[in-house]
Amino acid sequence: MQDDCNLVLYDNNLSVWDSRTAGKGSKCFLHLQMNGELLILTSNATQPPLWRTETGGNFNRFVLVLKPNGNAVVFGTAVWSTGTGRKKGIDTFAVVNTNENSVP
Repeated sequence: MQDDCNLVLYDNNLSVWDSRTAGKGSKCFLHLQMNGELLILTSNATQPPLWRTETGGNFNRFVLVLKPNGNAVVFGTAVWSTGTGRKKGIDTFAVVNTNENSVP
């Protein structure tokens, strides 16, 4: 999560996916709900989510995984992905924590 509230997936300093939420809030953080829906929220509890996967389903155990091919996926049963997985090669991807509310 960047300081401008945009969630961005980078491959070698090149943006390959983003949430398109830059400048729409402050002190944002990523939240994975118990129903598998991934949200970008602000510290203002009355503000609606800036972004959501709109994939909420049954309550279960879910996890957000950044796979070696660069695709970020919400698993329980896979309910959402960035669609950035590559077919060839495995390069380095990194999750960068830029503030204390980000997911490490």
